Amino acid sequence: MNEDKAQHEGQKTTTPQQNKTSDQSGKEVCMHSEDSSQQKYRQQLDQIYLSDDQKQRLIHSLTQASLRPQRSLFLFLAPAALVLVLTMGFVFLPLSVARTLPRLPLDSLGQTALNASGAANLGVVGFYTLTTNPHADQEWPTHLPVFRYTQALPDRQIDQSDTKTIQDQLNSLLEKLQICASLIEADPEPYLLNSSIFAQTQYGRLDLINADYGQLFVNGSIPFAATTSQQALLAMENIIKTYPALFPFSDPVIELQPVRQTESDHQFRFRIYQRQSDEIDNLIASQIEAIIVYADTQGIQSILYPLDTVSSAYEYPLLTLQEVLDDFEVPDGYESPSSDHIWLIWKADLSGQWLIPCYRIYLQTNLGMYEAFDVSAVRPEYGQ
Repeated sequence: MNEDKAQHEGQKTTTPQQNKTSDQSGKEVCMHSEDSSQQKYRQQLDQIYLSDDQKQRLIHSLTQASLRPQRSLFLFLAPAALVLVLTMGFVFLPLSVARTLPRLPLDSLGQTALNASGAANLGVVGFYTLTTNPHADQEWPTHLPVFRYTQALPDRQIDQSDTKTIQDQLNSLLEKLQICASLIEADPEPYLLNSSIFAQTQYGRLDLINADYGQLFVNGSIPFAATTSQQALLAMENIIKTYPALFPFSDPVIELQPVRQTESDHQFRFRIYQRQSDEIDNLIASQIEAIIVYADTQGIQSILYPLDTVSSAYEYPLLTLQEVLDDFEVPDGYESPSSDHIWLIWKADLSGQWLIPCYRIYLQTNLGMYEAFDVSAVRPEYGQ
């Protein structure tokens, strides 16, 4: 290696030799293979991580350009500059690849948007089980995106008279799942909160419950048997392998989510999404792009598919978890919050226009169950 280094350094200090060439008239033209400007370029190239072959090719192109005296200095330098920029780009590209999102000005979010949890941090109704966060020991992110719905909440409600739009959305979802089905138009059923047009599939009825989600009502036709969390995860893994059309992910992640004890028919709830290379992207995918599966001991009951209703994302700095806990007032009858029972979620604000990152804090009651409290994670000065 020392010999190679000495040889390389010797190449850099070799005295340029004179070469002769002839122009079109036959007159000999004397030139240096490396004039002072080319030596300057070589010195600069030595500071850049390039192979010897790349350096020689670049210097050769400079030498050839110097043989054309009729061209301007700009045209002489342009090819070299282009090669240099492109080469540096390839060299440093892996260092510049990062998930960067634009930042909104301080007054972009209203205070009502940041108050996504509602007045006085009221708990989410119901007592929860399976509230331990499996990712609680990981480092909390310092910045997360705020998502905007493509339409405000009133415009995302289903207009049952707009049969063409409903049918187009159902067809799009069927195509994504690669499921053949018949679309059925029927009179609205008063006890259902979904549309009057649905698709009848071999797995059950596929319906639009709103403009954000399509729901496949399996109603137990896919068997599911589990009594513990570990059994539930294994059972869900087997179902994904058995019914790949319903879960169009090449590398799915299965997460068992907290469920409310009051929902007796939903004893297990899963979020299934495509694995991402970045942990923050995984967190976003689990909330924004996940398929949600509801199951009980009788089988899979329904599968919720997100539709494409979220547009741009803007990144904001977050309150630290400790800052939130320092200001959080624990209600009477609840234990102090524990770090392994806190999740990061995205929740719609009161206007239904934004999805805001929130800390969801599950507090244990005197009865031993848990209740959820949501606190906006975005720093409050961005809502002033």
